[in-house]
Amino acid sequence: MPIIQLRGDDRDPLRIEAIMNYPNEDEDFRERWVSLVSVQAGGAASTRENDIAVLLESEPFTTVEGNIQKEVRGGYLAGWIMSALYIKYRRGHKGLSITKVITEGRDWAKRERVFSDGSPIPYGERAWFEAKQRFESVAHLWAVLILNRELKICESNRQLFTEPYLTQFLGVAAELLKFGTTFSALNTSKRFQNLDEAYQIPQKFPQIIIPIAN
Repeated sequence: MPIIQLRGDDRDPLRIEAIMNYPNEDEDFRERWVSLVSVQAGGAASTRENDIAVLLESEPFTTVEGNIQKEVRGGYLAGWIMSALYIKYRRGHKGLSITKVITEGRDWAKRERVFSDGSPIPYGERAWFEAKQRFESVAHLWAVLILNRELKICESNRQLFTEPYLTQFLGVAAELLKFGTTFSALNTSKRFQNLDEAYQIPQKFPQIIIPIAN
C-alpha cells in the first residue's frame, strides 16, 4: 500500500499536493512536478541543484499550471462524494448509496455551475463516476478540503498546507481514510476505498475525529 512520504522540509506541502493531483503517477513524476512548481512560485532563489535538470527537460510552466487545474477539478469531485458520505454516516443515515450521493453532487454542480476559477463544474453522471474512480486512492485528502468549508479548521484551504494546520489536515485525513477503507455502500461489499491502493497517512499524525452537527 502506498504511504505519503514526507522529508521534513519546506516542500512537503507540495509533495502532498502532488499526490492529491497525480495519485496514479510514480514518485519520480511527482518530484519533478514539485521542483517545477517550487521554482515557478519562488524564482531562482528557491532553485535546488536537481531542479536545473528538471527544468531543462520540462514543458513550459503554463502547461504545468493548466495540468494542475485539470487534475484539481477531478480530485474535488471525488472529495465531495466522500465528504458527503462521511457526514451522512456520522449523522446515522442508513442505506447509504454512492449513486444517490453522486446524484446530489450533480444537483449541487448544476446550482453552483462553476468552480472558483470560473471553469464549469461537470454535472454528467459519467464525469462524477470517473472522478471517483480516478481519485479514489486520495479521496480522503480531498474530502478534508471540502469539510474545511463547513468546519473551519482554518480560514482557507491553502492554510491547511501550513503548520499548525497541516498536522490537523493529515489527522482528519487519517480518520477519513479509516472510514473510506471500512465503509461499504448499500447492496455491495466493496469498500469505498481499497486499503491496498489508498495513500496511507504517516503514523506520526494520529486520527482526529471531527465534530459533525446533526
